[in-house]
Amino acid sequence: MSVCGVFDQFVEYKRRKIEPATLAKYRGLQKHVSVFLKNKTCVSVSESVAEKFRDGLLSARSLKPVTVGERIVLMKACWEWGQKKKLLVENPWEEVKVSVLPKQRPDPFTLKEIESIVQKFGSSPNLKRFLDYVEFKFGTGLRTGEAAALRWRHCSSECDRIWIGKSLSRVC
Repeated sequence: MSVCGVFDQFVEYKRRKIEPATLAKYRGLQKHVSVFLKNKTCVSVSESVAEKFRDGLLSARSLKPVTVGERIVLMKACWEWGQKKKLLVENPWEEVKVSVLPKQRPDPFTLKEIESIVQKFGSSPNLKRFLDYVEFKFGTGLRTGEAAALRWRHCSSECDRIWIGKSLSRVC
């Protein structure tokens, strides 16, 4: 059986079980499978062929290592499905790994930098109107999206004050 044939069957099986956005990942991988493994039978796909496929995906400039890792997981899942359906015997994708560098943690502002930023907002006529917001963000550590979504109704009835920086402010 051909790799493309098995993968097409797998995508058809998954189509009824997954969200459209997830299905798009399968369809994107389907194109790569048809290009890289077009004439291969499933039996001829060894771990070294699977690694070459991975390397080909990594060399495609449009795919990041984390995306390639996801695609390899999909190939592994395809083979596992094929094994359950008695279409395939061995899974060459089992040991194929993709190295992904850990995400770099943000470098927070120092106390001196925070004081400098707050001072700049307080002393600039153009920025002064944002001073309360800047102090609120520094004081609470909220992300921008969280602060934008915050509403008065989110405060419980027991809440009457919140600590912001150096003073208590009435919020509810």
